[in-house]
This record gives sequence, structure tokens and C-alpha cells, in this order.
Amino acid sequence: MNSPYPETTRRCERWRHRANPLAWLLTAIFVTSVAACSTPTYEPQEVEPTFELPEDWHHEVEEGEEFDHNWCTDFGDPRLGEILEIVYTHNLDIRIARSRIDEARALLAQNRSRRYPSIDLQAEAEVERSPDGWEPSFEISAPAAYEVDLWGRISSELSADEIDLEALGAELFALKMVLATETAEQYYELARIRTELRLLDDQLEVAETFLELTKVRHAQGIASAIDVVQQEQQIEELHESRRSAELAEELTLHALATLMGQPPGFTQAPFARRLPEKPPPVADFIPADLLERRPDVAASRMRVTAANHRLDAALKEQLPRLIIGSELALRATSPGELLDFLFASVVGTIIQPLWDGGRVQGRVDEEAAVMQRHLLEFSSVLLTAIREVEDTLARGQAIYEILEIQRRQLEAAEEALELAQDHYRAGMLDYLRVLTALQSIQQLQSAELDSRRALLSQRIQLCRVAGGDWPARGDDSDDDQQEKEDR
Repeated sequence: MNSPYPETTRRCERWRHRANPLAWLLTAIFVTSVAACSTPTYEPQEVEPTFELPEDWHHEVEEGEEFDHNWCTDFGDPRLGEILEIVYTHNLDIRIARSRIDEARALLAQNRSRRYPSIDLQAEAEVERSPDGWEPSFEISAPAAYEVDLWGRISSELSADEIDLEALGAELFALKMVLATETAEQYYELARIRTELRLLDDQLEVAETFLELTKVRHAQGIASAIDVVQQEQQIEELHESRRSAELAEELTLHALATLMGQPPGFTQAPFARRLPEKPPPVADFIPADLLERRPDVAASRMRVTAANHRLDAALKEQLPRLIIGSELALRATSPGELLDFLFASVVGTIIQPLWDGGRVQGRVDEEAAVMQRHLLEFSSVLLTAIREVEDTLARGQAIYEILEIQRRQLEAAEEALELAQDHYRAGMLDYLRVLTALQSIQQLQSAELDSRRALLSQRIQLCRVAGGDWPARGDDSDDDQQEKEDR
């Protein structure tokens, strides 16, 4: 039925067409605001351990001496530095860690695509039956979709992925530190064993010379047959010790080759012949801020930060999402007419989660638990780092003092052996006193060698636990720089 007020009707129709989009927009803004206000906010937390660190934590040792962190690059031997380069390149654990970084970098590249619109190209051909017969239709379209990051949810997720990638890089560096110290330990253990073999050869030479002297004295009726047998037993014990040292040398070479990513027998390391005469001095103190240089502590802290961002993203899943879609399309009833009909459309969609059976809240709870776990792990790693530094410094001072005592004992034992041998030759002492003095020297020589090795091991471990200066990471640092440029 026609309206009696045609002009008024036309104005109402124009107002209705204009008001509907505005009403929808105002409604969407209202719903979004209400949802945003009703959603709990979350402020990222500062990463702090669960225990309180001392304000000026350090461990005092020898005053006035300073540890040379550059010593950590090759542990005092350039040829060991060459082996370390092989380890950094070919060790299988390092290569596995690098592959994890490559995997995380590729995943991050995928997730970063969410910052940009997705555009597709579609082609359709359809035949529909109508009263007039079969009617074909053809369409070529390019739909695009883009989610506007209204609340920073996508940015939080990407930040978490980026920090995880940095953590993997720090964990790789920590692995390199561990493998470097392990390689240095095996290298100098090989040097200790070879020094022990030379020491055993010298002891065998002295023992065999003394055996000949004892046999002569026995032939002259001055020494007893027991003296000869006891000296022969002493020589056999030295041969047994030498064989054990040879086995230890072979096993150490196997371990060194494995660290270099090669099968046993790959290397003989002929230059690992002796221990350094004097290891570098220890620092007069190691402040707490050095722990921040430890990559394992840094990586653990990064994991907490990444979990913070993921918890933030999980909370923001409760907020509305704005998705903008557009499409350009060519439609026609025949392929030749496609270019004659161009259609364009833009669609804005707001999605507000109302009920999902607890899925979003479950994810929030999960991310909160994950963050708490990472925080506890960070605290555990930091606490272990502090203990390692304290233990290593205390061990170094104790070993140094023990070594000085052993050297004084060795000097006294050598003097006692010389006097016992002179008295034995003069017939003033029995052979048992000489044998006892000889065994005492051999034990002290081995103990002094072990203490020198332990002191060197303490310095090697100090490089790791104190997070000292280390060699450049080579291609890994290049990858990190490229990653920063990509951001």
C-alpha cells in the first residue's frame, strides 16, 4: 500500500540506511568496551628469584690477584684452542642445538606472518540448472583477510617466540662453555697421564738400578734374598701402574675424539705432553653481577619472560577480535566477459568469545603454571650458579694449600731416601727402611701431580661458573645479528 506521506517515507528510508551501519558500529564499540573492561588486566612481572640475593655477594680469596679471563679462550695452550674450534664446529650436541635454533627461527618466521594480511587467488567455474536450462558462471577472486591486533595479543605471542629464540641461543652458548671445559679437562687429563707415564718410567729406572745393587749385595752376603724379592715386587707394582696409565690414556683419547665429533682413534693429540707449570691466579673476588654473564642463567631468565608474554596473550584471548576482509572478484557467465564485471567488497567482523566450555580459562591457568615453573627453574639455576662459584673458589684455595704441603713433604722425603740409601750401603740400615722411603717418594710424586691437575681443573671450571670472557661464537653470533636485523 502506498504511503500518504511519500516524502517522509523517503527520508525515513534514507535515515534507516544511514543509521544501520552507524548503529552496528556503536554497538560493536560498546560490546568491545564492556568485554575489555570485564577482562582482568595483566602487567608483566619483573623476573626475580624466589630467594633474596646478598647485596654485595662475593667470596674473598688471595688478595691482590686477578683472574685472567682471556685465559679461558684456549686455557693456556694455543693447540688446545685449535681443538676447541673443531669441537665448536663438529661436536654433535652443538650441531643438534643449532638445528633446534634453525627450527625455532623457521617457526618464528611463520608466526610473524600474522602481522600481515593473507591474500589468496581463487578461480571457480559453476554450472547451475534453471528453468531456462543450464547456466554457467565463472569467477576469479582475490580475497584478503587481516586480524587487527587491537589489544597486543599477537604481539605478545610473537615476543614470546622471539625471546624463546634468544634463549635457545644462550643455551647453545652455555653448551659450548660446558663442552669447552670438558674438552680442556680431557686434554689436560691426557697431559697428566703422560706425565705420570714419564714419572713411572723414571721410577722403574731407579727401581731396576736399585734391584741390581741389591742383587750384588746379596751375592756378597750383605743383603738377604727377601730384599731382592721385595725389590722385584716393587718393580712389578710399577709395571702394573704403568699399564693402568696406558689404558687411561687410551680411554681419554677416545673421549677427546668423541667431543670433536669423531669416532675413537681419530686423534692422538701428541702435543698434550705436560701440565702448565703455573695456572693463572684466581680473582680476588667474583661479584654477583658476573652471574648475569652466565648464559644458562640468562636463558632461564628469558624463559620466564617468554612465559610472561604468553600468559598475557592467553588473558587477551577473552577480548574481542577485529578481522577485516576484502575481496576483488571478476564474475561473468562466460570466460570472455570476466574482465567486464569487477566487484569489490570490504567486510569488518568483530568476534567476542561468549562461552567456550572453559578452553580460554584453561589456557590461562596452563600459562600461569608454566610461568611459575620457569620462575622456580630460574631460581634453581641461579642458586646452583652461586653455589658453584663458592665451591670452585673454596676448592681452589684448599688445593693450592695442599699442593704447597705436598711439595714440602716431597722435599723431606727425597732427603730421607738419600740418607736411607747411604746408610743401607754402609750396612747401617736394613732394606725395609729404604723400601719404605722409596714408596713414600713415589706416592708423594703421584699425589703432587694429582694436586697440580686438580688445581688446573679448578681454574678451568672457574671459567665456566664465573661466566668469564669466551671466544667469539662465530657463525652463531652472525646468525644472532641477522636475527636482530630481521626484526
